[in-house]
Amino acid sequence: EGTDLKEVYVDTVGPPDKYKKKLENYFAGSGISFVVESKADDSYRCVSAASIVAKFHRDAFLKNWEFIEPGFKDPSHKVFGCGYPGDDITKEWLKEHYDKVFGFPTIVRFSWSTC
Repeated sequence: EGTDLKEVYVDTVGPPDKYKKKLENYFAGSGISFVVESKADDSYRCVSAASIVAKFHRDAFLKNWEFIEPGFKDPSHKVFGCGYPGDDITKEWLKEHYDKVFGFPTIVRFSWSTC
């Protein structure tokens, strides 16, 4: 029944050993081997492919995002950039869409947790 999973590849931004240990403990006895590396998409084609698929779906999701905030009907509000903190377009979007009373629109993520 289900999937016969033997290997899992994880691209991490945190400490690889910590996440690998966490996964091994959580899936103990499953027979799954874990490869956890920073920049794994540079070393493993399957991780590169998964990254491309994830970015495609993220972009499609954001393209269809419906703002709940008033005044965000103009399509120009959807020019976010890539979303990474170092991206100039993203930084400019955040500056332009910050409200001194209400903060950022709901599309902005404030925290990120991986495990």
